Amino acid sequence: PALLYGDQVMSYRELEIASKQVADDLIQAGCQGQPVALLMERSAELVIAMLGIIQAGAAFVPIDPAFPEKRVRYMLSDCGACLLLADASQQKRAVQRYGDQVTVWGPDVRTASCPQERETMPSVPEGLAYILYTSGSTGQPKGVLVQHSSILNTLNGLHELYPLGPQDVYLFKTAYTFDVSLSELFGWMWGGGALAILEPGGEKNPAALAAAIRRYGVTHINFVPPMLNALIHSLDEEGIQALHGLRYIFAAGEALPGALARAVAKKLPTVRLENLYGPTEVSIYATGYRVTGREEGSIPIGKPLPNVHVYIMDEAQSLQPIGVPGEMYVGGTGVAAGYLNREAQTAERFVEDPYVKGGKKDRTGDVARWNENGEIEYLGRTDDQVKIRGYRIELGEVEKQLLESGLVREAVVVSKTDRVGLPYLCAYVTAQGEVKLEELREELGRRVP
Repeated sequence: PALLYGDQVMSYRELEIASKQVADDLIQAGCQGQPVALLMERSAELVIAMLGIIQAGAAFVPIDPAFPEKRVRYMLSDCGACLLLADASQQKRAVQRYGDQVTVWGPDVRTASCPQERETMPSVPEGLAYILYTSGSTGQPKGVLVQHSSILNTLNGLHELYPLGPQDVYLFKTAYTFDVSLSELFGWMWGGGALAILEPGGEKNPAALAAAIRRYGVTHINFVPPMLNALIHSLDEEGIQALHGLRYIFAAGEALPGALARAVAKKLPTVRLENLYGPTEVSIYATGYRVTGREEGSIPIGKPLPNVHVYIMDEAQSLQPIGVPGEMYVGGTGVAAGYLNREAQTAERFVEDPYVKGGKKDRTGDVARWNENGEIEYLGRTDDQVKIRGYRIELGEVEKQLLESGLVREAVVVSKTDRVGLPYLCAYVTAQGEVKLEELREELGRRVP
């Protein structure tokens, strides 16, 4: 099987036919080489649509149905989407909200395919695979342009280090607007495995996750540390036995607390816990570290993946010696092409790599150092960006949205950590008159994801 979703099973051949149908329709609509936006819940239809977009020679643009309308309209305008593909649950709302801005296709409004077979458009290495929007310090998200060669390099590297075979199953559980989801959406194909699709909302429920792992025989799974922490501490002896088929747990999105790493090693000693690191600008991941559970202090983010170069430099762009902190730069095949419609920010972030002819490196803004084992230790940020549950958040953006709400006169947003060492945001505000906390929460929810 290729896809497992509830009681449904789709073979590789059925998936090929269904995605080819989408590709035919997109080619007929003239979307080759154009961005195609997606507004869908997690489902088999989403996987089919993504593969169809790639086969049509177009680039997919993931949009979370939970995003505020203002943010979605900005993303559609910024990327100049050829079409917006919506599933049945989103189609009506998409037409009402965005139909004046872009043509919306749903399951019942796709164009009729031509009877004859159409040739899919070959994807060239330098061709655009997707545009993924991240948090922006100006209050508007930035579209990261990722080419086929970059994402393929990461997927090849992951398969080399963490192989997946015909007997393996990857769980699709991550929001598809978060680049880690791409390792789920495409990584299972490399070794002829299967993709199990978790029902929407299940990713927030430890019991639903454990049930899905057991039901589908999941072997590979991604977690942000907070959700991994929730799952591990919800497991009793019976729950631990139910997860005996797991082979790999990949932790990413924010720092992995040492206490959590030790808890995983204690409860799931046969499972390999891998701590992975990488901003969206380097195509999912740049480094990886195999966690033993015996580490003292912080958990390293490890060594570079294949065809990835990591430099830790001072302000003069000189390489730092072992143990000395500096800013981390990432070079190699995985580096993205830049930001959409943001030349100045692209030039600032994607700089020349003096060690590779014609190469460029990503200025991550992360502070790190090499340890004596040739591994990288993450130390923090050079700016006010934080990661919460895997998503990049500019504290200044949240402050800006609070001030623009008209409900507060002053706002300061800071990142704090709970008792386990997991981060959360805390806002200190001076209200404009009488303002209820719930009113402020609702208004902020309309403005930011």
